[in-house]
Amino acid sequence: MTSSTIAFTKLTESNYHGWSIQMKSTLQRDGVWRIVSKEEVKPGDPADSDSATTKHTMEGEIRCYWTRYDRATGTIRLGISEELLLEYMSIHDPAVLWEIIRTKYKDLVKEGGRNIRGQLARISLKEYSTVKGYFLQIEA
Repeated sequence: MTSSTIAFTKLTESNYHGWSIQMKSTLQRDGVWRIVSKEEVKPGDPADSDSATTKHTMEGEIRCYWTRYDRATGTIRLGISEELLLEYMSIHDPAVLWEIIRTKYKDLVKEGGRNIRGQLARISLKEYSTVKGYFLQIEA
């Protein structure tokens, strides 16, 4: 059974890395990650089948696929903060939604890391009487 609540912090401008790990785990738990990662694609068209039984089975598989597709999109959206959600509401394909978010925030994570390394290179622990003072200077 799947849960409709997100038990971790929603996506913000600054928490992509941790959010993406938690969201991927949630999507895996809900059985929809393979749709998001494009490992699973929509089943074939029932019209291509000669057998009525096969057509009926394929129609059921397609309904199930679309239900899980919508679940994936909804789960990702539920994990986005209100401040950012409007930006992503027009994207209905969960794989596209995931990739757009990943592309936008992975570069910010890399840039943030370079910025912190630069700050660390410019200051010295010896300049501060405590480790806390040192880290407060980095955050400034």
